[in-house]
Amino acid sequence: MNKGQLLNIFKSSIYKTKVENEKAKKYFLDLLESEKQQPNSSMHLSNKGGFQSKPFSYISDADINKELFIDPCFNYFKYLNTRKPAKDWGIRMGSFWINQNSMSDWNVMHNHLPNNFSGIWYIKAPKDCGRVVFQNGDMLIMNEQNFDYFDDPHFYSRFFLNVEDNDLVLFPSHMLHFVEPSRTNKDRISLAFNLVIGPADG
Repeated sequence: MNKGQLLNIFKSSIYKTKVENEKAKKYFLDLLESEKQQPNSSMHLSNKGGFQSKPFSYISDADINKELFIDPCFNYFKYLNTRKPAKDWGIRMGSFWINQNSMSDWNVMHNHLPNNFSGIWYIKAPKDCGRVVFQNGDMLIMNEQNFDYFDDPHFYSRFFLNVEDNDLVLFPSHMLHFVEPSRTNKDRISLAFNLVIGPADG
């Protein structure tokens, strides 16, 4: 008997790795402290409580830019089917900003359109600081009865990701996500960023 063929017609995935870079940590922690000294400097975009810096569009250190943003993204591309070799693309920083959350601070559901890929690097991620949660874009699955019978990603409505220091997570910018409220007094400090495919002149 022919067993048939399973066709995965849609797919959602994220890429997780570790980047340990003390130079980059110092760079962004110094920038965070500098921003916090500015009057009314905290943005209120996705954050509820905590501190969210203004967005920046340029990294002055080429080594940090390569190791923290460009190289991990190209490693992610190795897992994806591409229409032409990724080495032929230009990929550049779209924007980045720094988040600092403590007890009860959280980030509402959002996406990062119209960028191509987005990411989060966890400079400090203590235990119980709040998981990042990815939401299935098909809201109808929230009422999917098959969830009661199958433990399978086909029927997941949310994916809960625990994170630690130095974790770096990359994902397509359209993916909805939020951060749970922190349950620790220790600071959770993360760097969020967007990457754009294509040359700088567009």
